[in-house]
Amino acid sequence: MPFKVKYVKDNFLIEKDISVGMVVGRYYVSKKNGQPDYQKIEKHIQLAERYAIKLWNVGFAVFTAHLNTRHFEVKTKIPEVVYQGFDRYVLEKITDFIFVLPNWRKSGGGRKEVELAIKMGLPVFDKISELKKWRDGKNFKTIVE
Repeated sequence: MPFKVKYVKDNFLIEKDISVGMVVGRYYVSKKNGQPDYQKIEKHIQLAERYAIKLWNVGFAVFTAHLNTRHFEVKTKIPEVVYQGFDRYVLEKITDFIFVLPNWRKSGGGRKEVELAIKMGLPVFDKISELKKWRDGKNFKTIVE
């Protein structure tokens, strides 16, 4: 559900609705020995961050779980299922769309989030240009046609 924002820019009052999205993609990777591969995990986090910045810069508010729980698997004692549950809560309660990263199909959690979004009737995008068309009321393509 879009939220309303008001702010002053160049002495003008700006009022607009901002659509809320969720960035979805692969996070976790393990080495052949079963241990976490922190280098690859960090690369996935950085990829998510790059896309999140792009999305914010073109006028969308996005929740990016990669950034919200960056390396929680070692920083907290919270079971992963708890923050995954929070991700789904955000998806179900405040998300207008999903934006998938190029690696989303390699993520079990990402595939589940996309499946849930589709069941909820939310559009799922993999291109910022198509997401902008959706926002602007133009013809657009999602990853599910």
